[in-house]
Amino acid sequence: MENEENVITMGDIFRAIKKRAWIVAAVSVACCLVFFCAVQFWYNNVNRDYKATCYISFPGVYSEKTQSVYPDGTVFRAEDIISYEALNDIKEQGGDLFASVDIEKMIQEDRISVSVEYSAAAATAQTAAQSQSASAASPTQADVKITINASSSCFQNADQAREFIQMIAEYPVLYAQALVETSAYDMYLQNYRGEDASYELKVNSLVSQQKYLLDMYDDLIQTKGTYYIVSFTSENGTSYSGTLDSFRSRCEAAFNQDEQQSLLEELDVSGYMYDADTFREEAENRLKVLDSKIADLEFQISEYGKLISKTESEGGSDSVVSQLLKLYTQLVQDQSTYKLERDKTQQILDNPPSEEEIAAFEAKLESYYTILQAQTQIYKNVRTQYFEQESYFRMQNNKLAVTGGISPVIAVIGGLIAGFILSSAVVCVVEFSKMKKHARQAENSARQEEDGPQA
Repeated sequence: MENEENVITMGDIFRAIKKRAWIVAAVSVACCLVFFCAVQFWYNNVNRDYKATCYISFPGVYSEKTQSVYPDGTVFRAEDIISYEALNDIKEQGGDLFASVDIEKMIQEDRISVSVEYSAAAATAQTAAQSQSASAASPTQADVKITINASSSCFQNADQAREFIQMIAEYPVLYAQALVETSAYDMYLQNYRGEDASYELKVNSLVSQQKYLLDMYDDLIQTKGTYYIVSFTSENGTSYSGTLDSFRSRCEAAFNQDEQQSLLEELDVSGYMYDADTFREEAENRLKVLDSKIADLEFQISEYGKLISKTESEGGSDSVVSQLLKLYTQLVQDQSTYKLERDKTQQILDNPPSEEEIAAFEAKLESYYTILQAQTQIYKNVRTQYFEQESYFRMQNNKLAVTGGISPVIAVIGGLIAGFILSSAVVCVVEFSKMKKHARQAENSARQEEDGPQA
């Protein structure tokens, strides 16, 4: 009978919980809040990852079969965007927004990763038509699908993570465009302005600068075709629009082959002296060298003439005579060349160009320099605009995907269940302890009543 009374049934449990329902409810809610806060602000910050997928492309990005490069020729690897240098550069660009981001910890503990996929770029009908004249051997620009995963522990919140990850994905495009904008396109013009630049170096610098510009236009035409259109507004507000071929033609006409040849011939014939004293000293030394070479050649010509006559008189073979004649002819030609150079050098020394002639030549050089300087700036704008037109960045979604961690809903439900079980267990223990205590007291009272009459 006593064992039956000590048995606790489910009904007893429910009655005990119902009796203290407000306590059970309060503890369950408290546990729910504790679980939610612990999961949301501690566990998930350590065990949750942010994921973003984006698509990028710029001239120089090709399929996996062809090595992709930046505009300066350095190799493009998508994995480099999570290097310390790139991440630190992004942090500096973000200023106060990314002040709390620990780059070293992110790298050392492998809390960020990137994966890439290459696919052929989808050309529009207009682009396809413009590219018909491009070389079939040119590699095709490709799209790069970049997927970035970063631990939430690296960031203060999701907004900071989204901004940082977006800048990581966009970094190659912006870096490529920055290289185009900051590249030096006037290397030969810089040589023209050198302190020790002679007239010969100045002329060659102008010729080389134009050839460089034409070659660069040819590279763009080979990639995108003759009729690819570029439009831009220059720094002074002038609007330009045209095909790559039209821009190249303007550049070629600005300093054409006839003008280049005329400039070279004028320099060669007139012998303009950038430094008269230095030129005179060098010319006099050159005359001595030329006189020595001419005298030496005269001696060799005389000796070869005698040798040819002797060989012919002795009935030497025709092949030997023919070889001697070739050598003799070459010596005569060399002597004639040296004599012409000597005469021209002597003439310049005897009749140096006037200051007016030199000033006119310098003015002509300066005019071509100004023209090519303008054409260089136009090419820079063309290439910069071309890169902007052919580069893009697109996030697959505006929001970051979240992986890992525990869902807030599950945390709430788990907290309620844990709180309910915990509070129910405590209530049951307390209530059943009281019940047992009352039962023992009642039993003792009953025994005392029974023992009393017997005594």
